[in-house]
Amino acid sequence: MRLRKTFPDRETFTRALREYRACPTYWYVPKARSVNDTNISECAKVLTIIANEYDGATWNYLTQSSLLDRLIEEGILKPKDQDSSQEDRNALTRITKILLETLGLLWVFDNHRLVITDVGEALRNAETIEARRSVVQAQIAKIQCPNPLQSKRNQRGFSGIVPHLFLLDVLRRTDNEISFDEFELFVNLAQDQEDTDRIVQYITSWRTLSPEEQNELLENFDRIEMAKHSATQLSFLPRKGRLPMGQTRRNRIHLNAPYQRAFYCYADYLLADRKEKTIRCTSPSTVERMLEQEIGQVKATRYESKDDWFAYMGDSQQRPSWYSHLAFAVQSAKTEEEAREAASKAEETLPPDEQRSIRRLQIEKDIELSYANRPGLLQGLERDLEFQDNQVETPIGRMDLLCKGADGKYVVVEIKAGAVEDAAFGQILRYIGWIHEHFDSGRDNVRGILLASEFPDKARYSRLGLMRDDAEEWLKLCSHGFPVKGESA
Repeated sequence: MRLRKTFPDRETFTRALREYRACPTYWYVPKARSVNDTNISECAKVLTIIANEYDGATWNYLTQSSLLDRLIEEGILKPKDQDSSQEDRNALTRITKILLETLGLLWVFDNHRLVITDVGEALRNAETIEARRSVVQAQIAKIQCPNPLQSKRNQRGFSGIVPHLFLLDVLRRTDNEISFDEFELFVNLAQDQEDTDRIVQYITSWRTLSPEEQNELLENFDRIEMAKHSATQLSFLPRKGRLPMGQTRRNRIHLNAPYQRAFYCYADYLLADRKEKTIRCTSPSTVERMLEQEIGQVKATRYESKDDWFAYMGDSQQRPSWYSHLAFAVQSAKTEEEAREAASKAEETLPPDEQRSIRRLQIEKDIELSYANRPGLLQGLERDLEFQDNQVETPIGRMDLLCKGADGKYVVVEIKAGAVEDAAFGQILRYIGWIHEHFDSGRDNVRGILLASEFPDKARYSRLGLMRDDAEEWLKLCSHGFPVKGESA
């Protein structure tokens, strides 16, 4: 069915229908537990149980079964069928895990140890529902698409968007309210942060239609199947015959929309009103302040690995900004040229203090690649030190260099461009702890080297604070000798 020639604003809606037909993705949210105060409080309880009773546990069938029993004991989970198989019952544990994983609270990978992120620790230690809500709201506001938790197909559909901030921008430009239909039909088309003008135009034009005209247009939307590939086939379906409802794009989105609304509208300043079937901004001034601070700086980064994604989501200081984007680009660069190219964009997008920070990261990348590409340089740090890898991905960040010493121990090398600061000790100790806990041969078999331009007295006292008789060998302080005028750590 095509739009009749006399249909109002026919050109705009024909374009909307074509885009709807071609769009391969939508704002999918896993159909696990919805985001609400009750479930968030239970997430905090689950994290506390994992922290207290499953420290170092591997995520596998046995762990899932044991954790299920504990969650049933605590009244968090209630299986409907007591006679179901253990495998079916374990699905409840996996559903609970999905929400924790989606929010970046718990790093979970089959046959790997469970890792509660720093944000997960913040949630489980929050003492009030207001504090827990604040933690989760901040996580939702930084979720970006694509990300490695999505299917490959869904990742390919997004070029870079932060859905929560995009929704806020649409709301402020549509009288602080949109209907559920507008959310499902038009907002779910957005794939890039720059799509706002087009989506708002669709919504504005939709509102000029009479109820009869809206129903006529909906009949066209109802006939469009879910695109299987990218925008290559833009023709409509035949005039006659309907697809089974489960295969239509609109029905697919409609079934997922309650999870989307609960997720992206979990904020003090938004209300998804099921009775009125609207999403409303309840505090326009709050949203305006947020967008003034964020929208011009927001930049979605394409994280290819789960480790990098959880390092981003698990760090409460990270947000989807140009600084985070360029910092990641520099740190993950494969060559000095790639790092310099990424760093050069800082002058166009960042204030002076963040430009200097990116410049320090570039220097550190140059030093790292010098050692990685010329392993013989490592002999200047320690005799018979052997290079293993650089930019080793973990959910707590990337290790600059991983080596092995003549004593057979793993050696984490953390690089700082200028004078080392106290924060560097916490960083390298986290990486040492990660290897100790997660490498098969890493337990009590790892030490570190801090590589910097200089070491003030307070840095040396930080090492003394380790209270180890072998502190000077266990955590060495070495100068890299690279020129870094005026740079600090």
